[in-house]
Amino acid sequence: MSFVSLTDTVRSLRWLGARWSSLFFAGASAAELGFYRILFYGYILFFFALRVDISRWAEVSDVFWSPTSLFRLFHLPLLSATGLTAVVWAWRLSLALTLVGLYTRASTLAALALGFYVIGLPQNFGKVNHNDAIVVIGLAVFAFSRCGDAWSLDGLRRAQPRAGGSYSWPVELYRLMLALVFFSAGVAKLSGAGPVAWVLSNNVYYTILAHHYTHSPSSIGLLLTRYPWMCQLLAESALALELAAPLLILLTVRWRTLLAAAMVAMMLGFWQMLGVFFRDFIALLVIFFIPWRQAGAWLAAGSGSPRLAVLYDGSCGLCNRTVGVVRALDLLGRVDVLDALADWPRVSVRWPALDQRACLEDMHVTTDRGRVHVGFYGYRALAWHLPLGWLFLPLLYTPGVPAIGQRVYSFVARRRHGTGCALPM
Repeated sequence: MSFVSLTDTVRSLRWLGARWSSLFFAGASAAELGFYRILFYGYILFFFALRVDISRWAEVSDVFWSPTSLFRLFHLPLLSATGLTAVVWAWRLSLALTLVGLYTRASTLAALALGFYVIGLPQNFGKVNHNDAIVVIGLAVFAFSRCGDAWSLDGLRRAQPRAGGSYSWPVELYRLMLALVFFSAGVAKLSGAGPVAWVLSNNVYYTILAHHYTHSPSSIGLLLTRYPWMCQLLAESALALELAAPLLILLTVRWRTLLAAAMVAMMLGFWQMLGVFFRDFIALLVIFFIPWRQAGAWLAAGSGSPRLAVLYDGSCGLCNRTVGVVRALDLLGRVDVLDALADWPRVSVRWPALDQRACLEDMHVTTDRGRVHVGFYGYRALAWHLPLGWLFLPLLYTPGVPAIGQRVYSFVARRRHGTGCALPM
């Protein structure tokens, strides 16, 4: 009997190990992780850090200073108002550097350390806001990941990284953390008076009434209190969604997205009925559970825009670095890169009107419809297909910019040939 139990235990552990590997180390591209880095740090910087002001905590009497266990462990002091302002601005700078991917390894660690202090400081005065912890957890996950290998200024200086488990576990781990937060809220409801008291009592009914006087909800909550059974139905739905949260990491993409959308709808309902806005949780669910790659592919397929092909000189180091950047930024997969030397037989069949020497002298960007863009105008055509390029489209179409851009491109292209990129004879 013990042998059978041991065998079953080993099999169960193997199954759990295989499942863990498939969930967290199945493999993803560096571009995917880089894209999530931009979304996460962009949200933290523009919707969180720029609104934070902790300098006034320096004016609070020391009587109220009750440091949390981590602040005591690291001996973190309460700085002066000037010092607190400097810390906040340093945090904002580290977030901005991480957002663009410059010195990413150092900037993510700095964002974690400074963010821990900035977010954790208000928790040392008697009341702990548990909602902020999920932000610090996200900073920690990204700080120990390779999120700067793509979609970053650091990534432009490196070779295109291969896909692998190093780029999948950070996002999956953070999804797990988000799921556990909601699941723990459901468990907390069960650990008190039990599910019967939570669901069948008038707890939600009285909570809605109380928040009408202490918060600023809409009148929807008061309308629901006319029907106590509706309040009980809301309690059941909220409890069911919270207990189902672990399925966020187990379901297929479609069902996972639907479950995340239901949880977002639940929190928006809380906002309307209770006046409590869980902004960070809503934003993080949207960032990490919307299937961005599938959405991008769907938008690209439905846009009607033709695919582009970049024809470049494969013997030129500068050209190879340029197309490496194009590959890294082509998140929607709408650009083909072809070497005008090695791939010329295929190019000549596809575009018989093109001249190989001209393609080697200047970068050509072509469409399936036969339109050809050369030099600066090729870069402008690429900007329509690369999401990051959308930011620069107004500048690229500003009067005078195309003429200057074409001259700069021609100057660089001529110098390129004079420094070891001579055309083959």
